[in-house]
Amino acid sequence: MSDEDIRMVQEHLVFLDFEAERDQAVQLLADAANKLTKLGSAATPGQWWTHDTHLGVGGHTASVLTGESGTSKVELLAWLPTFSNEPWDQSRNVWNNAQWIAVMGPTIAPFLAAWLSQAAQIAAAAPNRGEFRVSVDRKALGLAEYVMRTGGAA
Repeated sequence: MSDEDIRMVQEHLVFLDFEAERDQAVQLLADAANKLTKLGSAATPGQWWTHDTHLGVGGHTASVLTGESGTSKVELLAWLPTFSNEPWDQSRNVWNNAQWIAVMGPTIAPFLAAWLSQAAQIAAAAPNRGEFRVSVDRKALGLAEYVMRTGGAA
């Protein structure tokens, strides 16, 4: 194995020396997957998209919408005002935030939850005896830690 191969493995995996650490990581991944599933299920279903409006004196807003575009069946999910008269005032530009919210809508939750669940299953199935060290997906573990400390209760 080359140094580059070793670096790539180390970049993507966390190595745990003890079964208790492994069990803790597995539980964290499973809890985060469950939380994402519950939050995604509780959110307004459907595809989310963005819309911007210039309010003149009131500034510029970005909205996150769902429903049937071009009909009366459109629902406002989030309204983000800039309180700026400049539509693209980068210091207060909420357009990027609205786009991020729309992309990360409830449709993404099952995919992220499945990834975390799979990482938990792989780590749980790995032997952890003496000379063996269990590897856990570093990025999945990082996401799980973030999900469990933010984003509301599920």
